Amino acid sequence: MNKTKIIIPILTAAAIGWSGAAYADPAESPPLPVVKGVIKGYVDDVKLKPQDPEKKLDKPGAINKPGAIKGTVLPPPAPVPPVPVPPAPVPPAPVPTKASTTAGNLDVQITISNDCIVSNVDSAKAGNAMLNFGEKATLEKLIEANTSTNVSAVQITCSKGTTYNIGLGKGLYYDNGSRRMAGGGGAYIPYDLYRSASDTIPWGTEKGKDTLAVTTTTEDETQPITIYGKVPTMATKPAAGLYKDTVAISVVF
Repeated sequence: MNKTKIIIPILTAAAIGWSGAAYADPAESPPLPVVKGVIKGYVDDVKLKPQDPEKKLDKPGAINKPGAIKGTVLPPPAPVPPVPVPPAPVPPAPVPTKASTTAGNLDVQITISNDCIVSNVDSAKAGNAMLNFGEKATLEKLIEANTSTNVSAVQITCSKGTTYNIGLGKGLYYDNGSRRMAGGGGAYIPYDLYRSASDTIPWGTEKGKDTLAVTTTTEDETQPITIYGKVPTMATKPAAGLYKDTVAISVVF
């Protein structure tokens, strides 16, 4: 057992014994050497050695706590670790928006149409095809002519496999069921156009009735078209001069 724990209660009792008048009687008091020995033992016990600085009495900063030895210096409290600061919350990644789509279709097409070109036989010669009745002194006899005898005859070029109808217009001076050529001074000479030399129905524009049906058998086939013309007889000789008319040629598919 620790010697200090035994001595402290004795010292307390001895101190009370010495402080009161009831112990003034030397006969009742313990021998002085005994008291001195007790005191001396206490002093010897609590007297600190130079090599024991931790138990130095009345050391500045000494802390006396219940249950602690008097004069003991407590070690400094352990440092309190800092409270960890939680990291700032990371915002959630933005959810990519889905692009809106609209379904649809694209139709792609091309149409190859039947095509025909109307021209004259002499491609080097500009202008229209020509039906020329020639130069006549009188009209007492029927005058006939056709385009096959002229350099500027009619020709038509169409796409392969095209079935078409050729029609002839009435001309610029049509009157009273007949085409006419006009000359100077308001004079006219009647005439008409036909699909053949023996034809009696004038060539017109009504499909299936007075037009000419043609079908091509090769690509870009060129077909010459013969137009027959007739000038009827006239009892009265017209005024001398040039008489002309222009007729439109149509191709109906």
